[in-house]
Amino acid sequence: MHDNIYCANMDSNNNWPWPSGSSWVQLSGSLKYYSCGPYSCWGVNKNDQIYIKKDVSDKVCSGSGSFVNIPGALAMIEVATDGRVFGVNSQGMLYQRIGVTRSNPAGTEWRQMTACPSGHKHVSFDLGMLWAVCADGSIHKCSL
Repeated sequence: MHDNIYCANMDSNNNWPWPSGSSWVQLSGSLKYYSCGPYSCWGVNKNDQIYIKKDVSDKVCSGSGSFVNIPGALAMIEVATDGRVFGVNSQGMLYQRIGVTRSNPAGTEWRQMTACPSGHKHVSFDLGMLWAVCADGSIHKCSL
């Protein structure tokens, strides 16, 4: 059960309680962190290797094809509803994936950012706001 990957299709997520017959979808592989956006899902394994699953949709969270390794190393990763991707590495450095679009969901490069002078533990982004849990326990909110 550890590091098994599950997703739920958006049509299930938008209806609570879940409609009859809705359930979690198990994917092959093993990841410690998994986050999905409108056209890709990103994950991180126990060795901090980064993976993307392309061609996801509202109805098919499992996508098509297999996971593809992306250069870099992150301890956690988050994908926003607009497709933007952010992550934190094991040293507490914050990164954003640049060049992510519907036609290029893997983007082109990682750009380092700073929201917390003391380093980062966790990050989340949506609706133009970046929320960071800092290494010192404080929480920072940044508009992007």
